[in-house]
Amino acid sequence: GGRSGSLSEGGALQFEPSIPEAEKVRQWWSKGGSTESLTALSVDNAVGGGGSRRNLKNVDLTAVRQLSDKVLEQPEIVSAVCRLALVQLQKKGETQPLYYMACTEEVEGRDGRKNTCNKRVDSSGYCPVHGQVHKTAPRFNLRCRFADFGDNAWLTTFHEAAQAVVSLTAEQAKEIESGEGGREALDAAIAARYFSQPLQLTLRAKLDSYNGESRTNVTCIDAAPAKCREHGRAMLKEIREELLV
Repeated sequence: GGRSGSLSEGGALQFEPSIPEAEKVRQWWSKGGSTESLTALSVDNAVGGGGSRRNLKNVDLTAVRQLSDKVLEQPEIVSAVCRLALVQLQKKGETQPLYYMACTEEVEGRDGRKNTCNKRVDSSGYCPVHGQVHKTAPRFNLRCRFADFGDNAWLTTFHEAAQAVVSLTAEQAKEIESGEGGREALDAAIAARYFSQPLQLTLRAKLDSYNGESRTNVTCIDAAPAKCREHGRAMLKEIREELLV
């Protein structure tokens, strides 16, 4: 389907631009794209931008936990303000890997754009897409517990969001772990971020299949420091609305 969007005050609109991307849009439109249903970018791709976050439904972590018990027909994206309480550094006494080495070769996406492969590379340097590769980079995959005023929730937190949550790039984490302090130094650097600042998380809930069983999985796909003034105003608005009920 197509995408609908709006132009901000700081943007610029150009008609009939002579660029390859514009030609692809023209071809899509002439081949039936004009009849397809549109999906707002602010909802479907609500990641990475402050404007996108403002259009999301704000929920608390109790509601996030309840989302995982629902059977969703369509993926749902929401926003939550909370703090990092814990990163799963160990499980049953065993040290947990915090990042993996990913292939950085280019692949062509469905839209024709070049993207990074990012497939996991094993210890021998083998990528399931590109075979033996020499270009790799670390990518975070963290299990984080977040807490707000009334509840807490464990969420899988992917690379870009994880870097914002722990205030470290995956490259920095790998460098710390490879240094004199080893894994203990990395664990200490991450633990120093616990409850350090309020975060605004973008969360995605979607139905996944595990061992033949379907269940809703809620993951953190974006994170940024919370804008406390905006969040405070939103809370006051909710309080006023509740008082008027």
